[in-house]
Amino acid sequence: MFPSGAAATIAGWVTGLTTEPVHRESGPGEELKVSQEMQAKIASLRSELEQLQFKVVQEREKYQHSSQSTTAVSAVPVFNVNDKFTLNKDDASYSLILEVQMAIDNVLIQELQVHEGNTDFLIPEYRSILDEADKLQEEYKKQPAHLERLYGMITDLFIDKFKFKGTNVKTKVPLLLEILDNYEQNALMTFFDTA
Repeated sequence: MFPSGAAATIAGWVTGLTTEPVHRESGPGEELKVSQEMQAKIASLRSELEQLQFKVVQEREKYQHSSQSTTAVSAVPVFNVNDKFTLNKDDASYSLILEVQMAIDNVLIQELQVHEGNTDFLIPEYRSILDEADKLQEEYKKQPAHLERLYGMITDLFIDKFKFKGTNVKTKVPLLLEILDNYEQNALMTFFDTA
């Protein structure tokens, strides 16, 4: 059994650490045998993946039903997702990094720094987050929810403008939010006039 641990942030970053060797070598003609423990881990991960896929299907169906309702407001937030899929040639493995800009309330990586003392095992990006944690938290505290309030006010004005004309435009709210995210004043004015 190899010691291992996992850490998660409020924003959803999950990092796993273990002392188990990442790769094993076998000679010519040898068959690489997977231990019972490893087979159990694989089965457990497959089971967890199936459960997550089932939950996604359920939530998708729930959303479809609610979005087809005449009284529902569909306002799915738009997330800019940065992804990077790189090959590590040293051990012939791939690294998938998904980044979503989210507010950082508490970074649990700091606990690793406190308990482990040495953070050399973290990738450079995480180490830089630790080095700049105070600065990042200070910047976050300075950012008020002002923009979200403005989005809400503009959305309400848009809905009310057309409500007075007897038109229900709630299905166009996601498009309005997308225009607001890209903020082009002319596109916004045109959208308000022609929707």
